[in-house]
Amino acid sequence: MQITGKPKIKLRSEAHDYINLFLLLGERAENFMPNDTLNLLKNFVRICYEEPIDPSKQLAEIDKYILELKESIPGYTDVSLMIFPHEDSK
Repeated sequence: MQITGKPKIKLRSEAHDYINLFLLLGERAENFMPNDTLNLLKNFVRICYEEPIDPSKQLAEIDKYILELKESIPGYTDVSLMIFPHEDSK
């Protein structure tokens, strides 16, 4: 999948990080991650570049994809939270 242009909606830096990850992996992405994670990443990038019909719904879906990607790609989880958990989680 090739990416042309810029996202049609204003994205957070976290979303840009996943788009950059997708761009850097390129065609070799199949070698580095499982197919379901790769499909999740492709769908995330696709929705970021779609023309927004309902921007609030699109942003909610982007946030949902970010959470799913955080779970499926362990290198992008919040390391500081794992090292110093909140008082409630102890």
